[in-house]
Amino acid sequence: MNKKDQKEYEIFERDYAIKAHERNDAEITFLNEHTISISIVTLKSLLIINGGAAIAMLGFVSSLAGNTTQENALIVAMAIPISFFAKGVATSVFACCMAYVVMYLQVTHAQSMSYIWKHPYIEKGKKSDRIWYASTILQALTVIVAFGALAAFIMGIYAVNDAILTSKVVAE
Repeated sequence: MNKKDQKEYEIFERDYAIKAHERNDAEITFLNEHTISISIVTLKSLLIINGGAAIAMLGFVSSLAGNTTQENALIVAMAIPISFFAKGVATSVFACCMAYVVMYLQVTHAQSMSYIWKHPYIEKGKKSDRIWYASTILQALTVIVAFGALAAFIMGIYAVNDAILTSKVVAE
């Protein structure tokens, strides 16, 4: 290959490298935007259902205050469901914080990649594998914590049911 052909090949190769870099940047942007929006909706939903349930239970309990013995027993029994819903709120907020750190690590991983002018045009940086590993582990933990918030809501529902049934049995 003569120098002219070599130079044309390098220009050709550079154009392909630029296109590969642009595709990677576009993919990072697309995935980042959609992952954030999906996780925000999911985590907001968990926060809303737990927070709404806690507020509803507090309103229900306050409407019963000072009435009959059965209602007073129900008020005491409602402390457990309210605590489940409150723990669901706290767990949801913690999951939101973890999701932020996951997104930060994913962006850091993308930024740790080096652009090169020869195939494959993008290569891992020195810390890329460690960042990706940390991001993947934290992402799995975030999902587990989010399921914990959902579990708190479900346990709160069952606790409400048990409190109502128990208070009726006690009063009879």
